[in-house]
Amino acid sequence: MPTANPDGYIYSQDSDRFWRKNRRFGSSCMGVDLNRNYDINWGTESSDSPCSENYHGTEPFSEPETVVHKKIFEEHQDRVLVFLDIHSFGSYVLYGYGNGELPPNGEALSSAAISIGDAIDAAKLPNNPNYTVGNLAQALYPASGGSQDYALSVGVPYAYCLELPAFRGSTSITGFLVDPEFVEQAGYETWEGIKAGARFALNSNRMRKGIP
Repeated sequence: MPTANPDGYIYSQDSDRFWRKNRRFGSSCMGVDLNRNYDINWGTESSDSPCSENYHGTEPFSEPETVVHKKIFEEHQDRVLVFLDIHSFGSYVLYGYGNGELPPNGEALSSAAISIGDAIDAAKLPNNPNYTVGNLAQALYPASGGSQDYALSVGVPYAYCLELPAFRGSTSITGFLVDPEFVEQAGYETWEGIKAGARFALNSNRMRKGIP
């Protein structure tokens, strides 16, 4: 999907460059953080304040965007080996669960993530930092109701969040910005990581099924 939050994206282009949530109308504040709205540990590591950037909504799948994503999972989950939630920022390959617990296939999940990170590092610009690979809660911060965790919960074996590089090494909110001249490079190096993850998952699936 080119963007999982089309209304929020348009608003970020037209009105508020750093807008994060969707455009759900609220009595006090606008929007729900869609990546806290999935039905996996919902409401445990997020905010119940509508004015928070991490507001999880009124209930799991309260938002039309995440309902669409749920339907896509239901339609295709039997044939999906890899799920990637790609956004900014920080140069991370992160896997669940967001509460710090690891799924039963945690070792394979970590190995595939390392393959993704290594492939990106081999293709990235020399002045950008190497990707950090790890569990979301341990490498970055605890979070609940996220899309990658939901993907794991419905049987997708390899699910990750890729946090793309920050704007010129920024550690503040400006890290979400992207140099126009970096867009092509970002696409190239991220695609290298996607291919590495897909190859790992495909080979693992073939071995599991006894396919040479």
